[in-house]
Amino acid sequence: QFDALHWFEEVVRKYKVEEEAYNEKQAEREARKREQATKKQKETTAELIDDEEEVHTLQLTAKRIELNRREFDLLDWSLNGARIFFKD
Repeated sequence: QFDALHWFEEVVRKYKVEEEAYNEKQAEREARKREQATKKQKETTAELIDDEEEVHTLQLTAKRIELNRREFDLLDWSLNGARIFFKD
């Protein structure tokens, strides 16, 4: 009955979507950096602060995604182990 909900598949899909969104943001940031490097523009102090905040936000996002995925994997393994242990 629990498998009919497809909960585990949906959680895996959700984390993949979050990771893809993170990768897109990271790629956008890297593209902006390359564009600025080719133009050889110097960044203003405000831009440097914004960039540091963006880097910090991206790092926190990556860490959150990884921790959530790890926690979900542990839950999945625990439930699968319990199913095997309590199998009729």
